[in-house]
Amino acid sequence: MKYILTLIAGIFLASCASQQSKTPGTDINEKVFELSPAQLDAPTMNFESLEKEIGALNKYIGSYPPRFTNENERELVYKNWLTLVSEAEAYNRVDSNTEKSLYLLSELYRQGHNMDVSGSAEKALSNLDSCLLANEHSIPCNFSASYFYLSIGAAYLDKAEKSLSVLKNHYSPKLNHEVEAGYVFLYLYRQNVPMAKKQIDLFIQSFPSSSRIAAFTNIKKNLGETIEWKQQ
Repeated sequence: MKYILTLIAGIFLASCASQQSKTPGTDINEKVFELSPAQLDAPTMNFESLEKEIGALNKYIGSYPPRFTNENERELVYKNWLTLVSEAEAYNRVDSNTEKSLYLLSELYRQGHNMDVSGSAEKALSNLDSCLLANEHSIPCNFSASYFYLSIGAAYLDKAEKSLSVLKNHYSPKLNHEVEAGYVFLYLYRQNVPMAKKQIDLFIQSFPSSSRIAAFTNIKKNLGETIEWKQQ
């Protein structure tokens, strides 16, 4: 799935060239990080603080490819991410397997997968499975699931659609910016060109001031070329 994400990222970044040794969309060398968080006896951060700090990392590792300007910035993000993993794991030992704790871990390991931290994908899947098994209509966990499932492969697109459906029903009759953007990517990854174009039009009409407008417009313009490239 990452080759499709890389292709779409190329359209977002107006770049058509990348090397296998580089993180797509950047001039930074690819690197696989170790999953080696320190173990804390007890968390020093509460849920609200953890959620805020994890959310702040989405600027860099909320999607694939990650957004780093240089290797030093990537190292700093990785160290910050590891600290938050330690805190979230400690929080989960105190507030064991609740919706809140599983959501925090799901988001962190989803981010870790985007940053190429070994073992993060498996951790994200495990925590999402636990959260959604206990509460299939969990809004935070379904958001995390929709982002993650759309990023990891064709085998998970049905799960992504299920999470998007839960979220869409939750916000109905209003449209949610992130949910409708998720449907754009769902149709793109399924190579359903008519539905992708229709969904992009709906998104543009519904969220005319969105920062995604230019990118989605460009994607729609290049859809034919994208599908032709994929089939070669």
